[in-house]
Amino acid sequence: MKNIEIECLERQKELAPIHEAGHAVAARYVQLEIVSVDIYEESGGKCGNTRVIPMSAEYSLTSNLPLDPCEALLGFKRHNFQVLAGAAAQAHYLYTKNLRNLSGFMSFQPENWGIIIEFSKDDKFFEFSEEKLTSGTAFFLNETGATGDWVTLLGHFNKLPYHYFDDFNTHEKRSDYLRTLWLATLEKVREKWDDVNIVAEALKTQKCLSGDEVESLLE
Repeated sequence: MKNIEIECLERQKELAPIHEAGHAVAARYVQLEIVSVDIYEESGGKCGNTRVIPMSAEYSLTSNLPLDPCEALLGFKRHNFQVLAGAAAQAHYLYTKNLRNLSGFMSFQPENWGIIIEFSKDDKFFEFSEEKLTSGTAFFLNETGATGDWVTLLGHFNKLPYHYFDDFNTHEKRSDYLRTLWLATLEKVREKWDDVNIVAEALKTQKCLSGDEVESLLE
């Protein structure tokens, strides 16, 4: 195995606890109930998963629109905040530690990701496909370990349904929302960085934490 590949795997092992801790701390902040947070080995590197109980909203059987639009929108925004927080934590960690990213380049200021990432412009932007990713978005997903998170985020738009809400019914509006969401998530992750470190350190030794264990750590 080449040295760059070994370094990449080691960096993944280092980043997985930070990434999942970002998810967990964000979920707690927006009052989503955490089921579990864990990290595990896959293809020689470390991956992770943070499970939360979804905020469910009732939908009309005839129109498939939410019966309570405010409730549906609140759950949508809270879950998206939690979903992006893993990438935000990873980007912040790389930048503040002055570490090379997974492509071997020096990491850059995390705010800049908000300019680069975007949805595809077609009507079915919520259907994930690598061919539909812009080069900037593909780079973001690789460097922040967020491909799975991106798929989840797109799924939230499909379920909402997004076209019912004025804030999301055009590509430009969705892009503005995404940039604003990224910056807000990054700001909160930085504010809660001590909590992120506490959860990450626990994950390094315990590998899996329940929601109650996360709560106990951060009380």
